[in-house]
Amino acid sequence: MVLPKREYQHSFDVLNSDGLTIWLFDSGGLAYCDIRNVLVPVDLATAYCVTSLIENIGKAIAQDECPFKLGPAEFDLAWDNGLSLLDDQTEISPAPFRQGSTPTRWTPPRGHQEIYLGFIDTTLKLHVPDGLVSRLSDDLVRLVVMDRSPDLELFITSEESSFALGDGSSCIHSSLNYRQLLAALHSMLFRAQNEVQDYFFSFHGAAVQYRHVNWLMPARSGAGKSTLVESLVDRGAHNFGDDVLMLDAGFNPITTGMPVCLKEGSPAFNDVGGLLMERLDGREFRYRWQDDEMRPQNNVDTIIVSPSFGKPPELKELSVHEKLERFLDLGYQVSIEGKVAAERLIDFLARTPGYDLSYSNSEQAIASIDDLASKTN
Repeated sequence: MVLPKREYQHSFDVLNSDGLTIWLFDSGGLAYCDIRNVLVPVDLATAYCVTSLIENIGKAIAQDECPFKLGPAEFDLAWDNGLSLLDDQTEISPAPFRQGSTPTRWTPPRGHQEIYLGFIDTTLKLHVPDGLVSRLSDDLVRLVVMDRSPDLELFITSEESSFALGDGSSCIHSSLNYRQLLAALHSMLFRAQNEVQDYFFSFHGAAVQYRHVNWLMPARSGAGKSTLVESLVDRGAHNFGDDVLMLDAGFNPITTGMPVCLKEGSPAFNDVGGLLMERLDGREFRYRWQDDEMRPQNNVDTIIVSPSFGKPPELKELSVHEKLERFLDLGYQVSIEGKVAAERLIDFLARTPGYDLSYSNSEQAIASIDDLASKTN
């Protein structure tokens, strides 16, 4: 059942078997597993090989003999005691952004005071050591809310200048300094809010609305997306976020009021001021909160731009296959519910312009974005 090679362009062939669907484009293929609910890109050579063995693959998946161990961009096909799709990963992560606890057991502290933190529709009940209440309340004043029904509950323990954060039955983070504790609390509250959203698709990157266009920017950490978002916000853009982005069923970014995260080394880092926090890797950052009165417009065009800072300026158009690769660049697997949803995502990628954007400064990037916006509008 090998298909003849030809140019697919924006039309594509769909191959189906028990538990597996493959879409073939001119530049590559996309494979979706009904049982695993995972969508991944495959190169053409792999795709053609898969088409000739699709019945065997479907049977292997149905019998749970075909474990998916998927990388960020492609996977190899091997035949060894049945069909397997292999690379260096060991587990599938259908919900990559869900915060999990470590197995370390601990005892919830007693005699602590309670602080309630809120962000949009999510409330965190925080049990805080007596000596930390005043300092933490002052530093988190933007998030402190009155007593209300919590969506999650966390405990802080402290020993000298080291802090641990847990959910009452297990330790989530330990050996944190104070700045890392602040960062962890923000991150968990933001991610808990993301998970209660009624979203269709999520990815790691950034998104803004600028010049009547929604710009989706899948990118690795350190690619320069936050600095670029900051520069666009200074020019009147609405920021949807620069960490985990949620898209609704129409593939529009969901407005959550997320701040821009400015990391140490970015041009605007020292200009923003505000609370200084620290990631677990030691890099310092600050949040810049945007004007609450800024609201995005509806029914605007969308363009996908994958930014890459520190390279010669270049704008390269992406294929459907390459667009999905950018969304998977960190190794996050696209977990999506059902074949119909996967088809909708592929259709969105096929009709939405996408580009790799390389630049050595924000002015170059904005000039390219302005040019694209002018052609779109």
